[in-house]
Amino acid sequence: MDGERMSLPKLEGVIVLNIAYWGGGCRLWEGTGSQTCPPASHQDGLLEVVGVYGSFHCAQIHVGLADPLRLGQAHTVRLTLKSSVMPMQVDGEPWDQGPCTLLISHKTRALMIQAPPGTSDQEEGPEGSQETLSTEGP
Repeated sequence: MDGERMSLPKLEGVIVLNIAYWGGGCRLWEGTGSQTCPPASHQDGLLEVVGVYGSFHCAQIHVGLADPLRLGQAHTVRLTLKSSVMPMQVDGEPWDQGPCTLLISHKTRALMIQAPPGTSDQEEGPEGSQETLSTEGP
């Protein structure tokens, strides 16, 4: 990560995130909240890198019974696959990847629409429920 080599424990998966939510709404980087960690933000230019020990570990994280293995935050992540074929997935699109070096980094920025800080995604008005969205930049 960012040019620093890391030794990884025996993992079943490495997940690289550029948003706070993963796998149907799980705030993967934050985990159960039992350990303090720097916040995840889509605006900071950092990628969050976590490891998982298997599908059961993913399920435990999703329901708040376990924390992910937080490997760190970085601007660039380089993964080297030295041998055999590994299953990969990007935005839900799977493939089998042979030996290679993957370089993951931010390419561009896009405007995100979100609720202003301190408000919920939906606010009740006199006519019922209405969405509140803001397009103000950072």
